[in-house]
Amino acid sequence: MRIILVTGAYGSGTTALAGALAAFGIPAPGPFFETNDPRIPESFEHVAFRDLMLALVDENEMRIRDMPDETRQAACLEFAEKFHAAMLEHLPDDTTMPILLKSPAACLCLPYLKQVFDMDVLVMHRPFEAIEKTRKRRGWYLQFGAAGAKTLYDNAYTDLIAHEISWLSVSFNDLLYAREKTLRQVIAYCGLSERQASLSDATGFIRC
Repeated sequence: MRIILVTGAYGSGTTALAGALAAFGIPAPGPFFETNDPRIPESFEHVAFRDLMLALVDENEMRIRDMPDETRQAACLEFAEKFHAAMLEHLPDDTTMPILLKSPAACLCLPYLKQVFDMDVLVMHRPFEAIEKTRKRRGWYLQFGAAGAKTLYDNAYTDLIAHEISWLSVSFNDLLYAREKTLRQVIAYCGLSERQASLSDATGFIRC
């Protein structure tokens, strides 16, 4: 199964990008994890995928949990098989369409996800100062701010290079202030056909 994986630090704009791609027409299956931020009530973070990531990642320490690689891989494979079956049931007429998944914690799980998915990886990036400001506004714990962001990005880019995983890095600033240009780049990277109406819907989702 082919997926478009949106990842990046917490507070980096992953929800904005995922929501824009969903508005563009990329299937983004729910149910989604609910946030406590009225500005972004829908996280676009699939609950079962989030559960998988939290089984593999200790968010308190922002690190991969101690377990054998075989256990991590088996958990990813089990999720992929169930997810694929569910998507075939819900999308019987266009099974070649990529499916959208989003998770900041996936920054720590890229090698394992690569083994079970054909994936286009989109990494949202944003200055640490801005991420920290978002953390404080949302009342998040310290690990979801600048300190955790550095750990996530260090791991993500190390694994992307070491495991020869293709990715596109997307600036949150560009997504906000050069929406159409940035989304065109994302759409081209993912090999999607561009339809103006859908692109308008996607750019309209993004709010400053």
